[in-house]
Amino acid sequence: MFDLFRSRDKLVRYTLTAFLSLVALSMIGYLIPGYGGGGGPAADDFVIAEVGELKVTVQEAQRMIQTAVRGRQVPTEMIGLFVPQLIDNLIIERVLEYQADEMGFRVTGPETAAAIRQTMPQLFPDGKFIGAETYQAVLEQQGLSVADFEDTMRRQVMINRVRGLLEDSVVITREAVEREFRRRNDKATVEYVRISPASMRGLGPITANEIQEHYLKNLAQFQVPEARDLKMFVLDRKRFAESVSVSDGEAQGLYDRERDRFRIPERARVRHILLNTTEKSAEEQTKLKDQADDLLKQLKGGADFAALARKFSDDPGSKEKGGDLDWVVRGQTVPEFEQAAFTLKPNELSEVIKTQYGFHIVQVQEKQEARLQPFAEVKADIVAELRNLKTEETFQSALDQAMSAIRKDPGAADAIAQKAGLSIVTAAAHKFGDPLPEAGANRDLDEAIQALGEGQVSDVFELPGDRMGFAQVVKVIPSRQAELKEVESQIRTALETEQRNSAMQLAASQLRGKLAELGNDLQKAAQAVGLRVQVSEPFSRNGAIEGLGAADSIPEAFTQPIGTIFGPTPVGDSIVVGRVHGRIEADLTKLADEEKALREELKSRLGRERTQLFEAGLRERLEKQGKLKINKPLLDRIVGSYRS
Repeated sequence: MFDLFRSRDKLVRYTLTAFLSLVALSMIGYLIPGYGGGGGPAADDFVIAEVGELKVTVQEAQRMIQTAVRGRQVPTEMIGLFVPQLIDNLIIERVLEYQADEMGFRVTGPETAAAIRQTMPQLFPDGKFIGAETYQAVLEQQGLSVADFEDTMRRQVMINRVRGLLEDSVVITREAVEREFRRRNDKATVEYVRISPASMRGLGPITANEIQEHYLKNLAQFQVPEARDLKMFVLDRKRFAESVSVSDGEAQGLYDRERDRFRIPERARVRHILLNTTEKSAEEQTKLKDQADDLLKQLKGGADFAALARKFSDDPGSKEKGGDLDWVVRGQTVPEFEQAAFTLKPNELSEVIKTQYGFHIVQVQEKQEARLQPFAEVKADIVAELRNLKTEETFQSALDQAMSAIRKDPGAADAIAQKAGLSIVTAAAHKFGDPLPEAGANRDLDEAIQALGEGQVSDVFELPGDRMGFAQVVKVIPSRQAELKEVESQIRTALETEQRNSAMQLAASQLRGKLAELGNDLQKAAQAVGLRVQVSEPFSRNGAIEGLGAADSIPEAFTQPIGTIFGPTPVGDSIVVGRVHGRIEADLTKLADEEKALREELKSRLGRERTQLFEAGLRERLEKQGKLKINKPLLDRIVGSYRS
């Protein structure tokens, strides 16, 4: 709990930026109560949808889509598929907000503040707000204002209240729980005959005449698709970075411009033992205080601090490290802890300290006064930082310049690529769906390449292994009629499969015929046609049948009376004929152990279903009443722009 946000301000910002990106995508609420005011998108934004006076704007939609891409929650190449859903979620949230307002729901400042603290405890390490300036900077990086952030949180609280009412209204009866328990735990057995391709023996060979006849009858099926000879131009970011250099002057310049970054405040390296009193009764707290006093006595008597911390401390962040919290600075921990950390001398033990978390015993290991780190001490980090920045700035530029040059002069592609440091990989007669060199199976990239003509160059795309590249079509090879020798093996395989399937169908038909003759005696009928009966182990509805696969391939096992004949049923590459053999009812004496979890699961599932139905019905009603208006042409343009 004490090692949250202990790094420098820059690292804090990076961490918060990543965290807030995820929050923005999922539309969870944000920021600090009392800082800034309510507000929303600018009035002159294009409006995708209106619900009463509430609006979904283009700016808002684009911000969420960009956050989804930037946070890599949605793959860039698939964003076009997700955009409609993301925008629809915004519309539904406005619909629910409108309904909440109609129902008289209001969210107060304290309620918003409580939700923020509960949703985002990272913003309040050790119970202290991380600081308004840091928040404002992080929000600006996300293209958000503080007002927008707070307003989003207020909305989410209101929306969650409506959804919570719907979910809380779900009542799960004991009968429903028992039905679900039975559905999951009832078992069945079947006896069956599996007619597999391997069991089909004595089939005649496929002749050359049969192959030729099939070829001539199905010429249209045997086309060699259009293909392309390709060149892939690839740039490895790691190898590119090796060529990037940073001079001492550049490093010194950054150090001189941003000296404040390299100031280390007064700090202390501490370790502690925590006995957690959260949610403990007064009696339990008294016992913990006595235990803390005893531990302090042992430490003063020479006991090993690290060993006692590993054994007794309740702080998961430091327990396994012998209580070590590393370096802490002022303002980072709760006041009582800070007082001890900056008052004690090195190697000195504190008395038992009480904080909101419990009882602590603190020991200071080292102390450092505030100071400016000299350039020599931070030079290596500055050089690494500048090298990374330079790499990112020039890497994409190098690719873009090479791609543009090749587009202008396709015939000089190899020379341009070699000069730019790009590796070249060729692919002869590449067909759609084949793995691409360096890229593997990449449908979107493949589709882009198929749209290119000879000499044309694709856009830049990402490749595995921290690389990027682009492709050039060297030659387009038109589709043509396949010659018989090219598809002979394919035709032979198809005819053999067809022959086996026909034989299997015939065997299954013969087995059913014998069953009818022998009074549905599966054992005798199978023997009569030279096949073998197997009896399964007991299986549940969601389980698997040994030797056959998923239980849902034989639904009759749970829906038909014992003794019912089923099949012929295709199962995988085989055909199955069988009989429902037996049933084992669920052991209701075990229901009590699972009842609570089952009830919660059913309640959650039915709550989601009820909420979805309510949202769909509410949206439809508001549209019919003219209270929900969707600018469909604008919506279609936005979706189309991400799919193009």
